[in-house]
Amino acid sequence: MEQRVTTEVIIFLMLSSLAACVTPPAPQVRFDRPKASAQDFEVDRVMCIQHSLRKKSGADTNDYDGSIAKNALPSRTEYTKCMIERDWHMVTEGGFLPQSPTAMTE
Repeated sequence: MEQRVTTEVIIFLMLSSLAACVTPPAPQVRFDRPKASAQDFEVDRVMCIQHSLRKKSGADTNDYDGSIAKNALPSRTEYTKCMIERDWHMVTEGGFLPQSPTAMTE
């Protein structure tokens, strides 16, 4: 009986510690701009992702053809700056969300 309780406690502690390691995903950021279309948003979004990859590290781009390493992640900070420079505003409701979310670093 005592062995069973000890095993159950150990399993509970292991599962609890694993649950504490799970990081919730970053919330989706919405952007809005007066009179902008979804196509306007996607064009600027792609341009800003590429810009944030190049800005993050010169090592992430290939000088020969300008391609970006497959494992490179865009910087969320640089992406947001770029979108704001293009007159987009962060909003909590409405606006545009990307059709397919992109993983980003801080």
